[in-house]
Amino acid sequence: MQKLRPILLICLSLLLTACDSRSQSAGQDVMPVIVTYEVPDGNAARVSDVLSGLLNDSGGSARALSSDVVVVSAFPAVQAGVQQVIDQLEKSSESEARRVRMHYWLVNATPADSVYVADNLDAVREALDDAARSAGPMSFTRVDYVQQTLRSGTRGIVGGANLNGETEVAVLGDRVALDVELTAPRGGHVRASVDLTDDETVLLAQISNREQESDLLLFVIRAEVF
Repeated sequence: MQKLRPILLICLSLLLTACDSRSQSAGQDVMPVIVTYEVPDGNAARVSDVLSGLLNDSGGSARALSSDVVVVSAFPAVQAGVQQVIDQLEKSSESEARRVRMHYWLVNATPADSVYVADNLDAVREALDDAARSAGPMSFTRVDYVQQTLRSGTRGIVGGANLNGETEVAVLGDRVALDVELTAPRGGHVRASVDLTDDETVLLAQISNREQESDLLLFVIRAEVF
């Protein structure tokens, strides 16, 4: 079975539990009913596996009738939430199929009389200009650049000459949610959760350079959905 993000499984479980609780609180003496549900072609086995796990505590069950039909046996109040669970699983599948191209820049910033941005940092010039406006004129030089591609809902290693770490990415509609942890050999360590739009560039952090106290190390990231 394809892995799902834990938070999704928790939400789906709570949804069915709430339906079952309403049935118990109402004191209804009812019997389980059998209902068939259509799912995207080829997903019936995955959906039935997830539903079986979620329905186990309430005495329900689910099985794939064909590649695009799932049959569920459960109390009526629980059946009321099954379609919502299937819809959420479908949205999750669509999201997980999307990919994100991540870009990471490690930049050294030295105080200067005027702003200087090295040619190999043109892609993030606007973000660096913003940093200079708030911190004063600086000379920006690139220490490292790393690019990686991740599927939504997965975690990947960031491996560069001077920039390393891990990133977990999830595409949520037109937003990209990131859990980022980056380290640099000059003493830099950053961990942050970031929500950004497609193709948005973010100055993730700026910290002191241990090798040169007057300098700063800047961590800049960008996410592109495709």
